[in-house]
Amino acid sequence: MADALYTIDGDFFIPSDLTRGGWSNDAQHGGPPTGLMARAVESVPTAVPMQMARFTIDLFRPVPLTPLHIRTAVRRDGRRIQVVDASLHSGDLEVGRVSALRIRLLENLELPTRDEEQWEQPAPPEALEVVNWQDRFGDDPSLIRFHTHGVEIRSI
Repeated sequence: MADALYTIDGDFFIPSDLTRGGWSNDAQHGGPPTGLMARAVESVPTAVPMQMARFTIDLFRPVPLTPLHIRTAVRRDGRRIQVVDASLHSGDLEVGRVSALRIRLLENLELPTRDEEQWEQPAPPEALEVVNWQDRFGDDPSLIRFHTHGVEIRSI
Protein backbone atom coordinates (compact mmCIF):
# COMPACT_ATOMS: atom_id res chain seq x y z
CA MET A 1 0.00 0.00 0.00
CA ALA A 2 1.27 3.48 -0.83
CA ASP A 3 2.05 5.71 2.13
CA ALA A 4 1.56 8.98 0.24
CA LEU A 5 -1.72 10.50 -0.92
CA TYR A 6 -0.16 11.63 -4.21
CA THR A 7 2.96 11.07 -6.23
CA ILE A 8 4.28 13.83 -8.44
CA ASP A 9 4.91 13.24 -12.12
CA GLY A 10 6.03 16.49 -13.74
CA ASP A 11 3.10 18.91 -13.38
CA PHE A 12 0.68 16.13 -12.43
CA PHE A 13 -0.38 14.72 -9.06
CA ILE A 14 -1.21 11.03 -9.26
CA PRO A 15 -3.66 10.02 -6.49
CA SER A 16 -3.09 6.83 -4.54
CA ASP A 17 -5.91 4.64 -3.25
CA LEU A 18 -5.54 6.48 0.07
CA THR A 19 -7.39 9.47 -1.46
CA ARG A 20 -10.59 7.48 -2.20
CA GLY A 21 -13.69 8.79 -0.44
CA GLY A 22 -16.64 6.99 1.06
CA TRP A 23 -19.36 8.18 -1.28
CA SER A 24 -17.94 6.70 -4.48
CA ASN A 25 -15.41 4.03 -5.31
CA ASP A 26 -14.18 6.22 -8.20
CA ALA A 27 -13.86 9.61 -6.48
CA GLN A 28 -11.62 11.18 -3.88
CA HIS A 29 -12.49 12.26 -0.36
CA GLY A 30 -12.59 16.08 -0.20
CA GLY A 31 -9.64 16.32 2.20
CA PRO A 32 -6.76 15.28 -0.09
CA PRO A 33 -7.59 17.63 -3.01
CA THR A 34 -8.14 20.45 -0.52
CA GLY A 35 -4.69 19.84 0.94
CA LEU A 36 -3.23 19.68 -2.54
CA MET A 37 -4.63 23.10 -3.40
CA ALA A 38 -3.47 24.56 -0.06
CA ARG A 39 0.02 23.31 -0.91
CA ALA A 40 -0.20 25.04 -4.30
CA VAL A 41 -1.26 28.35 -2.75
CA GLU A 42 1.46 28.18 -0.10
CA SER A 43 4.10 27.58 -2.76
CA VAL A 44 3.34 30.88 -4.54
CA PRO A 45 6.20 33.31 -3.80
CA THR A 46 5.56 36.42 -1.68
CA ALA A 47 7.47 39.69 -1.35
CA VAL A 48 7.51 39.39 2.46
CA PRO A 49 6.75 36.47 4.81
CA MET A 50 3.00 35.77 4.81
CA GLN A 51 0.51 33.35 6.26
CA MET A 52 -2.87 32.14 5.05
CA ALA A 53 -5.75 34.05 6.64
CA ARG A 54 -8.65 32.81 4.50
CA PHE A 55 -9.00 29.71 2.34
CA THR A 56 -12.26 29.21 0.47
CA ILE A 57 -12.73 26.05 -1.58
CA ASP A 58 -15.38 24.88 -3.99
CA LEU A 59 -15.43 21.31 -5.27
CA PHE A 60 -17.71 21.50 -8.31
CA ARG A 61 -18.02 17.77 -8.88
CA PRO A 62 -16.55 14.53 -7.56
CA VAL A 63 -12.75 14.61 -7.89
CA PRO A 64 -11.83 11.49 -9.88
CA LEU A 65 -8.99 9.11 -9.05
CA THR A 66 -7.10 10.32 -12.12
CA PRO A 67 -3.99 12.50 -12.56
CA LEU A 68 -4.64 16.09 -11.49
CA HIS A 69 -2.97 19.38 -12.24
CA ILE A 70 -3.28 22.78 -10.63
CA ARG A 71 -3.15 26.28 -12.09
CA THR A 72 -2.48 29.22 -9.78
CA ALA A 73 -2.93 32.94 -10.40
CA VAL A 74 -2.06 35.87 -8.16
CA ARG A 75 -5.04 38.26 -8.22
CA ARG A 76 -3.49 40.88 -5.93
CA ASP A 77 0.12 41.05 -4.89
CA GLY A 78 1.36 43.45 -2.25
CA ARG A 79 3.50 43.75 0.83
CA ARG A 80 0.51 43.52 3.20
CA ILE A 81 -1.78 41.05 1.43
CA GLN A 82 -1.77 38.63 -1.43
CA VAL A 83 -4.83 37.04 -3.04
CA VAL A 84 -4.24 33.76 -4.86
CA ASP A 85 -6.65 31.65 -6.90
CA ALA A 86 -5.98 28.00 -7.68
CA SER A 87 -7.97 25.70 -9.92
CA LEU A 88 -7.83 21.90 -9.87
CA HIS A 89 -8.17 20.01 -13.14
CA SER A 90 -8.62 16.42 -14.24
CA GLY A 91 -7.69 16.58 -17.90
CA ASP A 92 -9.48 19.63 -19.32
CA LEU A 93 -12.24 19.44 -16.68
CA GLU A 94 -12.08 21.88 -13.76
CA VAL A 95 -13.17 19.98 -10.65
CA GLY A 96 -12.35 22.51 -7.92
CA ARG A 97 -11.30 26.06 -7.21
CA VAL A 98 -9.75 27.95 -4.28
CA SER A 99 -9.51 31.60 -3.35
CA ALA A 100 -6.98 32.37 -0.63
CA LEU A 101 -6.00 35.51 1.23
CA ARG A 102 -2.49 35.68 2.62
CA ILE A 103 -1.45 38.40 5.06
CA ARG A 104 1.94 39.71 6.14
CA LEU A 105 3.46 38.19 9.25
CA LEU A 106 4.26 40.67 11.99
CA GLU A 107 7.17 40.21 14.34
CA ASN A 108 7.02 41.00 18.04
CA LEU A 109 3.29 41.64 18.13
CA GLU A 110 2.33 42.59 21.68
CA LEU A 111 -0.89 40.94 22.79
CA PRO A 112 -2.85 42.22 25.77
CA THR A 113 -2.82 40.04 28.87
CA ARG A 114 -6.05 38.91 30.42
CA ASP A 115 -7.20 36.64 33.17
CA GLU A 116 -8.61 33.40 31.87
CA GLU A 117 -10.37 30.53 33.53
CA GLN A 118 -8.26 27.45 33.97
CA TRP A 119 -9.10 24.68 31.56
CA GLU A 120 -8.49 21.00 31.81
CA GLN A 121 -6.29 19.62 29.11
CA PRO A 122 -7.93 16.68 27.29
CA ALA A 123 -6.36 13.25 27.20
CA PRO A 124 -3.54 12.78 24.67
CA PRO A 125 -4.49 11.06 21.39
CA GLU A 126 -2.84 7.77 22.29
CA ALA A 127 -5.16 7.47 25.32
CA LEU A 128 -8.27 7.75 23.14
CA GLU A 129 -10.04 4.99 21.26
CA VAL A 130 -9.69 4.82 17.48
CA VAL A 131 -13.00 5.35 15.67
CA ASN A 132 -13.65 2.63 13.09
CA TRP A 133 -15.27 4.08 9.96
CA GLN A 134 -14.66 0.97 7.84
CA ASP A 135 -18.30 -0.14 7.76
CA ARG A 136 -19.95 3.30 7.75
CA PHE A 137 -19.09 4.75 4.35
CA GLY A 138 -18.54 3.00 1.06
CA ASP A 139 -20.23 -0.06 -0.33
CA ASP A 140 -17.03 -2.13 -0.52
CA PRO A 141 -15.22 -2.38 2.83
CA SER A 142 -12.25 -4.11 1.17
CA LEU A 143 -11.22 -0.90 -0.64
CA ILE A 144 -8.61 1.46 0.76
CA ARG A 145 -10.15 4.85 1.61
CA PHE A 146 -8.91 8.15 3.01
CA HIS A 147 -11.10 8.13 6.12
CA THR A 148 -10.23 4.52 7.03
CA HIS A 149 -6.60 4.13 5.94
CA GLY A 150 -5.24 7.63 5.22
CA VAL A 151 -5.97 9.20 8.60
CA GLU A 152 -6.50 7.94 12.11
CA ILE A 153 -9.58 9.37 13.82
CA ARG A 154 -9.88 9.43 17.60
CA SER A 155 -12.72 10.99 19.55
CA ILE A 156 -12.85 12.53 23.01
